[in-house]
Amino acid sequence: QKTAYEIPKRDWSSDVCSSDLVEIRQRLLDLEANRASLVAAGEAVAAAAEARRVLGDRFNAGVATSTEVLDAQNALLQAELERTQISAALRLGEARLLRAIGGL
Repeated sequence: QKTAYEIPKRDWSSDVCSSDLVEIRQRLLDLEANRASLVAAGEAVAAAAEARRVLGDRFNAGVATSTEVLDAQNALLQAELERTQISAALRLGEARLLRAIGGL
């Protein structure tokens, strides 16, 4: 009796050559790496936002310079840019995986 979670067995040897399997495996590894990078980039954005907030408070208290605040803002923007680039790379990787398995 089949369960809802069983994957039907299929002989892929006639449909997929070993180079295709290598490409699919590489695309999956790329996706895994990009997902981990995206998590790290999100944490970097949060840290940069907190640093920007703290420097804003310090500036308002008169103990930080406007240059320090601008540097913190620049660091936040750079972190957000990196997160966006990683997100785009992740989407591109998903499309490449679909193409490798014949979905596109």
